[in-house]
Amino acid sequence: MPIIRTVVLDHTVQEALDSASEQWDGTQIAWLAIEWTLAHDPDVGRLITNKANVRELIYDGARSIRHPDIYVVYEVMADQIIIKLAIFVEAQASYVGRA
Repeated sequence: MPIIRTVVLDHTVQEALDSASEQWDGTQIAWLAIEWTLAHDPDVGRLITNKANVRELIYDGARSIRHPDIYVVYEVMADQIIIKLAIFVEAQASYVGRA
């Protein structure tokens, strides 16, 4: 049975999430999808450093559902995922599944 890790947000990530939630109505749903994915499959993101298990994940949003594009940098620990950076920008795609 896989280990389900706790997702912990760096203080600056929480501030970015709060700000993004005010700008895009669908931010919380998108963020819950990111947290669930990382808690269940922390290796989903691309490894970006050899010194630690630091990875990046890109969530493709859509303007039609008011989800921003989200870039996340996180570190995988034994029992936690620590999200160190989150950048929220206007989605490039107009609709889900289309560019």
